[in-house]
Amino acid sequence: MKLVAQTAPYIRKNVSVKRMMLDVIIALMPVTLFACIQNGWSGIYVFLISIGTMLATEIIAHALIKWPNELKFKELFTKEGFQKVKGTFTINNITAPLISALIYALILPAGCNWYVVFIGALFGMLVGKMIFGGLGSNIFNPAAVGRVFVGICFGSSLIYGQAGPDVAAGGTPLAYVNGNLGYIEVALNNYSLLDLFLGQIPGSMGEVNALLILVGALYLFVRRSADIRSFLSMVGSFAVITLVVSLIVGGIAEVDSMKLFLYEMLSGGLLFGAVFMITDPVTSPTTGYGRICAGALAGALTALIRYLGAYPEGVAFSILIVNMFVPTIDHLMIGKPRGINWKQCSILAGSLVLVCLITGFSVAYETGWKNQTNYTEELYEGYDASKTVSIKDDFDSEYIVERQEIYNNESTLLGYVYIVKHQDSYGSIKLLVGIDTRQTVIGVYTLRNNQSYATQLQAHIDTDYNGQISYAGLSGADVDNIDVHCGATNSATKVQTMIKAALDDSYARAKEAAIKNLYEGYTTLDSVTEGFANASVLEKITVKNGSTVMGTIYRVIAESAWGNVEILVGISNDNKLDGVRFLVNDQSYGVLAGEQLPNYFQPGKTADEIDQIVNTGSGATNTLNTVKSLVQAAFAEHLGGNE
Repeated sequence: MKLVAQTAPYIRKNVSVKRMMLDVIIALMPVTLFACIQNGWSGIYVFLISIGTMLATEIIAHALIKWPNELKFKELFTKEGFQKVKGTFTINNITAPLISALIYALILPAGCNWYVVFIGALFGMLVGKMIFGGLGSNIFNPAAVGRVFVGICFGSSLIYGQAGPDVAAGGTPLAYVNGNLGYIEVALNNYSLLDLFLGQIPGSMGEVNALLILVGALYLFVRRSADIRSFLSMVGSFAVITLVVSLIVGGIAEVDSMKLFLYEMLSGGLLFGAVFMITDPVTSPTTGYGRICAGALAGALTALIRYLGAYPEGVAFSILIVNMFVPTIDHLMIGKPRGINWKQCSILAGSLVLVCLITGFSVAYETGWKNQTNYTEELYEGYDASKTVSIKDDFDSEYIVERQEIYNNESTLLGYVYIVKHQDSYGSIKLLVGIDTRQTVIGVYTLRNNQSYATQLQAHIDTDYNGQISYAGLSGADVDNIDVHCGATNSATKVQTMIKAALDDSYARAKEAAIKNLYEGYTTLDSVTEGFANASVLEKITVKNGSTVMGTIYRVIAESAWGNVEILVGISNDNKLDGVRFLVNDQSYGVLAGEQLPNYFQPGKTADEIDQIVNTGSGATNTLNTVKSLVQAAFAEHLGGNE
């Protein structure tokens, strides 16, 4: 038996390489014509440069590689010499580079600079194919090599419609959710799922129209000119990972998981790569199981690059990586049965499940869990997560989703973390608001921002709520005074309302805690908020246990240039001080005054003894005098309403 050495593709069915390549060209025609019609001359010249460069490179390089040994260069210009060189060519030397040129052009955006198209086509054909020996000898997909090369070297020159620069192989809809899949509503406000399916989006010319790609796929699979196993395994592995990611992120970011899943499936170059690139017989494994493995690996890598990598898309990168492993896959399959046994299926399925879990939880961590945890750590140094108390009951405000009470390891209350959310026709926004025990804002962080003017709104939050926080933080009055007139005025007004809702709730919690601290075991509160002789008095609260009056609380406030102070003053039935508790303290020496307060305003003191208090310590004199005047006002109101 005589063994004949041949190069790929290795055809084991009743079709020829010539027919297969013609079928691929026919399958590419729908997306090619769509790209030319949709983009006009800005798309047509990309095709012309790509085709001309790759054909010329193939012809020249092939002639040099297959140059007859006895032929001198000057004889090329004779009839006999030309016929000898021509005899080394086949129709495949035209159809193969034509396919690569069409694919390369289709994974570029229309309007690319001519030199970008030329350099990528030249590099892809020379380095990706001819350097390995030409037709059938290359291990890399030439179109993918050229596309990755120009993507790395000329990323800023790849402009997709009106969406701005994108250095990745894929349509710009992916840029809307790159880094945060919770932005899916913003993306869908710009491009619907139908737009993605029909190609009414900016992006690489051939990757945008899913319908026409599937039409080409159907033709190839019916004609048996492409291996459907490679296609299904690549799309399937990506779909499984994306479904896991979508379900997890949907729960964390409160978005529609199915919309996110379909958006990811129809965006970018997944379908185009699965139909026209991973099925390339030259760069594919020679066995059916090997092609399933290669396809599954390509799909998984695409998902990993898209969700965890630096680029929003990873089809071209993943296909080149898989191309490198094809010889290894073929080597491992030597002497193995051509069928797939249960052990192989288990290994493949187990690997896919592991990748799904790693990717899904990693993306979810970046989308929601990580942010909330890190923000809390930034707000409250030394907080003990194990002592955090989370309340998700009904709140008076429609905006509050959750309140967390933050404690240190000594069980001292450090403050509150509020999760507040708003959604309207402009989209949704979800914030984390940190409020300390003095009822002032210490930080506002965005957990989710799907508003139409998301960028302007984020700038407003960063500047007005996190860029102007004084030592004492932002009080309710400070938030009211923030100018919300920006590029997202409607949304910014809602943000203001959301933060005020958190402040109001924290104030109510502080008030409730202070009353319990002054009169433990009370059952009812009778409140009066008007008719006071002293302007500093805001509220009179009669504290009862059943029908027995335990004492009276006066809520008093002082506003000054040093900052606002609001306290509760408890007075007993025999007209003695039961205690003083801060509600708001914006004074510069607020913390110091809070530490000194028990030394001066001890329970049991009378109004006359309060009048005799003088500061014998250091610092916070102004604050101490402010508190003293407020306690005096409470006693004056209690003893007859006189100044």
